[in-house]
Amino acid sequence: MDQVREAMLAALDKSGDDRFLGLKTRIRHAVDAQRMWDLRSELMKALASDQGEARAGEELRLITGMFRDILPKGLASGLAHHAGPGTDARGKGVSGKLHQPEITRSQF
Repeated sequence: MDQVREAMLAALDKSGDDRFLGLKTRIRHAVDAQRMWDLRSELMKALASDQGEARAGEELRLITGMFRDILPKGLASGLAHHAGPGTDARGKGVSGKLHQPEITRSQF
């Protein structure tokens, strides 16, 4: 869980300003993986306002894949739809190029 937390905070740190202090605090103090999972939509919104939606989607896709082994089974069941680049539906690495559809805000 600490790796996911650090990845979320690092993504926000790229902005270089203090606009996201509240979100950073909520991420730091999230008590479990489910709460951090719920903060992804706020993270997407913050990143999109700073970097643009396409780049924010790439960042969030990578972070979302990190939740695979830490979420309760009910939440993790839909995670295959959020697999990062180079992964199959089970999150396993695959070779070759994959077409990755554009993630929209409604998927977060």
